[in-house]
Amino acid sequence: MEQNIETPLAASELARETGLGVRQFQRLFQATLGVSPIAYYIDLRLAAARDLVLKTSMPVAKISFACGFAGPANFTKRYRDRFGVSPQEDRRGNRAAPPQS
Repeated sequence: MEQNIETPLAASELARETGLGVRQFQRLFQATLGVSPIAYYIDLRLAAARDLVLKTSMPVAKISFACGFAGPANFTKRYRDRFGVSPQEDRRGNRAAPPQS
């Protein structure tokens, strides 16, 4: 999953990589990590996106595509749902924050 942030793999591809059937892969993933493979993948992509938002000046639209989202609107909604602020607000808020020691 980490190697395919920009072009996320489908559950069937992930299952094939593990040598399991799709349903068995989903059940084992859920039982082991407590979340579905899709939810985990989205969170992984959002974490990568947040890293880009906070550490680069890359435009949000480019970040959305670089992290496998369909577009900036979908990305911004998911980002806000996960982190409580839009990517732009997060970037502005972090620039204003004093350095942590």
